[in-house]
Amino acid sequence: VFPVIDCVGKYGDTCQGAGTPMTSPMPSWRHKFRMTWDTPLEGLQASVDWRYLGALNVDTGATGTADSRLPAQNYFDLSGSYTWRDNYTFRVGINNIFDKDPPIIGSGERPSVVGNGNTFPQYYDALGRYVFMGVTAKF
Repeated sequence: VFPVIDCVGKYGDTCQGAGTPMTSPMPSWRHKFRMTWDTPLEGLQASVDWRYLGALNVDTGATGTADSRLPAQNYFDLSGSYTWRDNYTFRVGINNIFDKDPPIIGSGERPSVVGNGNTFPQYYDALGRYVFMGVTAKF
């Protein structure tokens, strides 16, 4: 019988290793909050997103290293859209507007199976700030 391992709020080889189904850290709390404003101008909307990722501790229980505790991360995004004649929608936005860097994880604690670039790019915003735009046309 294998022991039960509680991985909530932790990261590391035990909780994200090759023998487990988890591929990213599991914080105690994580959320995404979005507010959208329908402006007085017909078809114009503006939105702000807040992405929160809770703090994590290394699953070995080690302390005293720079990556024994990863702080909570907050990311903020802005976007807007304008719909014209019900056929065209123009979108523009900026993700990670404050250009928050992901925490750096030492190679000794980073699972080689799911870690990349000394962080967890599938979990943290590893790209930094980026701008996007798009157009949708209905015919």
